[in-house]
Amino acid sequence: MTKYQPPGRLSKVSGKEFLIQLQTEFAWHPHPRITTTVVLDGVVIHKIQKDWENNLETDEEKRVATNYISKQHEEVEKIVKANKDFILNHGKSKGHEVDFQGILKIEGVERAFLLSSDGLMTPFRDEEIEMEKVKLFESLFELMEFLDQLTGWGSMNEAYLVLDGDRIMIFRYGDHFLIITIGESASSAETARKVVEFLKAA
Repeated sequence: MTKYQPPGRLSKVSGKEFLIQLQTEFAWHPHPRITTTVVLDGVVIHKIQKDWENNLETDEEKRVATNYISKQHEEVEKIVKANKDFILNHGKSKGHEVDFQGILKIEGVERAFLLSSDGLMTPFRDEEIEMEKVKLFESLFELMEFLDQLTGWGSMNEAYLVLDGDRIMIFRYGDHFLIITIGESASSAETARKVVEFLKAA
């Protein structure tokens, strides 16, 4: 039986020269928890995590979890807005910056995201990400990790799929996966070759 997955929350605090993203979601692995991640211009600068020890079986238990996700997200968002200047001045000294802006300059690449093992999708330009797709790619990450590390059946370095009309390519980069969408007329083989060359040089 599939475990219930409470809906997550996405929001942003942005200005002319900055973008702060907030993502709150429930995860079952490695243990049940609610995590709010704060990202400044592609850099993860803070995570707020609460272990979840209650069940998620009855409608009331599900409602409580959903309400807690919203409450935690809204509280963090309020703190971020109140301390925006401090975050902009000091935030980038924390976290690990991944500068892949050059990916967007590769011919054929339209959009690019970095997917971490905890399901955080970071876009390389200011844009909204549907929470449903975040969850989809998080599940895909777990499947790829399962096939890649646990089964011994082979390895996953890149993949190609079509989702809602988008031509999507996925590449492994260390402990992350790079997800790009390519244009309708772009050559998938040529685009993949250029992206792999870029990643090897990164």
